[in-house]
Amino acid sequence: MAITRSFAPVNVSTTNQVTVTYSNVTVGDLVIISTNLYTTGIHVTGITGGGVPASGAGSFQKAILLDDATNAVHLEVWWGIANATGSHTATVAYSASVSALFIDQCAVGFTAGLGSTTPWNVVASNTISNTTNPTWNYPSGSPDSRSLAVYWGWGIFNSTAAAGSTSGFTYNTSAQDGSVLCASNPSLSASTAYQPNGTGSPSDVSSALGVIFSAANPSTQNSNFFMLF
Repeated sequence: MAITRSFAPVNVSTTNQVTVTYSNVTVGDLVIISTNLYTTGIHVTGITGGGVPASGAGSFQKAILLDDATNAVHLEVWWGIANATGSHTATVAYSASVSALFIDQCAVGFTAGLGSTTPWNVVASNTISNTTNPTWNYPSGSPDSRSLAVYWGWGIFNSTAAAGSTSGFTYNTSAQDGSVLCASNPSLSASTAYQPNGTGSPSDVSSALGVIFSAANPSTQNSNFFMLF
């Protein structure tokens, strides 16, 4: 049994970008939607559609956010569990008008091959703000005793971002100017800490989120942690 991508990251970036469309969804998939605003004080209030239940179990919920006043960005990661196959469009609602704001969004899907009974849950999550450097970090975390887990990282580098060198991680650049970078690893080992990095040029500040999702039953969960570096 293993976690694999059900659909690759779909990256969209433009002014007033409040929708993202993706395909190849199967029932029981973990659907992750990440957003970035180049401002602070405005947050996501909910996500609808996307082949995910409108309410109750499996509906979109927030995993983590970072309102980073130092770097003047606002990042969030939301997730839900698909209850419909095919192609879908998710719509993101915000706490204030974003009609004049540039927004980065990314949708990605993962499957454990367990169908509608997949017990997706968040094992751990955290944020990190990095000082000026050409190499920058995502938060570090461990999937505790469960090896059926995936790491999802969502970060923004104030200059042009590029893939890091962390073994086992796949990187995808999002955003029109190449400043947003997502990192994922669906093959985590139990009780092992992971911390992917990114690179960029020229040296600049960065902000990032990290979330570990598990497809194993939460009743098997032991302690989990995130450490900031």
